[in-house]
Amino acid sequence: MDCIDFDNFTKNNKLEDVYRNLWKREPGLPVLRNNVIEKSRTSAGKVNSYCFDVKESVADSLIKQFGITKDEYIECFRSAFKEACGGSGNEIQKITTLHSSSLCALLHFYLVPKKSCTLEIHNNEYVFHSAFFEVKNRVTRTWFAPSNVDVVLIGNRKNNEKERVVLFLESKFTEYIEYVGKTIKIPISYKDDNDYGKLIYEKLGSEDTYRLGDYKKNPEKYFTLESDKGCYLDGIKQIISHYIGIRNLFEDIKNPEVSEKIKTAKPVVDAIKEGAKVYLGEIVFTNGIKNLKNDNSKTYFEDYEERYKKMSQLLNSVIEKSSESNRFEVYPELFEYNDDFVNDDLIREFYYSC
Repeated sequence: MDCIDFDNFTKNNKLEDVYRNLWKREPGLPVLRNNVIEKSRTSAGKVNSYCFDVKESVADSLIKQFGITKDEYIECFRSAFKEACGGSGNEIQKITTLHSSSLCALLHFYLVPKKSCTLEIHNNEYVFHSAFFEVKNRVTRTWFAPSNVDVVLIGNRKNNEKERVVLFLESKFTEYIEYVGKTIKIPISYKDDNDYGKLIYEKLGSEDTYRLGDYKKNPEKYFTLESDKGCYLDGIKQIISHYIGIRNLFEDIKNPEVSEKIKTAKPVVDAIKEGAKVYLGEIVFTNGIKNLKNDNSKTYFEDYEERYKKMSQLLNSVIEKSSESNRFEVYPELFEYNDDFVNDDLIREFYYSC
C-alpha cells in the first residue's frame, strides 16, 4: 500500500497520534511506500497498527527496506538481528511493527561495532564500541522467565580507555504512551523467589504512589502492582526486573558453582569481571511524540520520566548499602534516541523527518 490509512484507526487508539505525528505527510516516505501492511484489525474493521510487509526473510526485508547496502553493514545487521530476535519476548513477531521498540534499538545500535556511538553519563562522554541485543539475566532462582535487556553497550570514558563501562539499556518507543493503566499482574516469583525483588516490592508497596495486591484470578502465581492514577506500570516492573537481574549477575559471577551456567552474553560478563562500572538505564524515543498529553494534564513523557526518576532513587538507595555500591548504578535520567546514532539515510528519514 502507498500510505497508512489514518482515518481507519481504532477509535481512541493512542497509536493514531503517534503515527500521524511521525509518518503522515505528502509525499509519503520512500521506506513506507509499498512496504507497509495492516498488522491487525478489530472485529469492527478498524486498524490497530501497521507493520512492514515481509516478502522474504525478516532480516532480508529490513535490510532492503532501510537501504543497508554496504557488505560490512549488512554483516553487522544480520549478527545484531539474530541476537535481537533470540530473546524470550517473541521479538521476531514484533520487530516488523512500525513502532517496535526492539526495531528502534536494532536500527540505532546495530552498527556500533563498526561505528562507535557516544553517550553522556553524568556530564562525561563515553564512547561505546560493542553492542549486544536481548541480553538475558536471571531474575528468579532459576533461569525461568529471565529479564531480556534490549541492548547492552560496552565502552569507556572518552580519552580514558581504562575507565570501562557496561550500559544496560531498555528501549521504549510507544509503550509509555500506549500501555497506561492502573494495575498489572506480576509473577509472584519475581517478589518471593529472590531477596532483591522482595525488598524492592515491599518498599514500593509501602509508598503512597503504588500498592501491592492479590491477583484474584490466580493469587498463588501472581500479585498486582496498582496505582490510583493511570501510568505505565509495566515500565516500573521492567526496570525492577532488570535491576534484579543485574544484582543476580554480580552474585553469580562471584559464585564458581554457578558462574559457568550464566546465560548472559560472555563479553558482558567478562567486562564486569574485569571491573567495568555497570549502569542500568532506559532509552526512550521522543521525536515528534514527546508533547502528547495524557489524562493527568501532563505529557506521557513527563509522567513516565517523573516515575522513572523516583524508581531509580529507590533502587540506588538499596544499591548504596550493598557491596556493589561503587560498581552499579541505575542511571537517574532517561536517555533519548537521536539521529546521532544513525548512519543510514532511510533509517534517519523514517524516525527523524517529521
